[in-house]
Amino acid sequence: MCLRPVRGPGTRARSPPGGERFLEPRREDCPWCGSVGLRVLLRTGDRFQGKPGRFVLDECRGCGHIFQNPRLTPAGLDFSYRDFYDGYGESLGDFNFRQMTACYRGRVRLCEGQGIAPRRWLDVTSSTSLSRPRR
Repeated sequence: MCLRPVRGPGTRARSPPGGERFLEPRREDCPWCGSVGLRVLLRTGDRFQGKPGRFVLDECRGCGHIFQNPRLTPAGLDFSYRDFYDGYGESLGDFNFRQMTACYRGRVRLCEGQGIAPRRWLDVTSSTSLSRPRR
């Protein structure tokens, strides 16, 4: 689903002064394996809410991990998500959570079909489970 940026009454799309406080310093190494072999995979803006800023996804050449670099600070996360779960984004958030329930149940069935039945589950993803097959 592709959404148009929304700006207008009820949204807070403008970046307040001092927007640089929304990003941590850029990492030069992979947070998983420590490799310095990083490459830029994607540079993009906010495609869902149309808020200002550019986001970069780096891929580690060592382990294949894909991560946002630099990461948002807690203030940046607050700015990015404050309209996402309530206000303008409330109905969209409800829709997404309903869709994800079916997705997660399917993952559980897939694991159970392979004889995997742990007592507890931990799903480690990067929001949309962005992953690429290893070459």
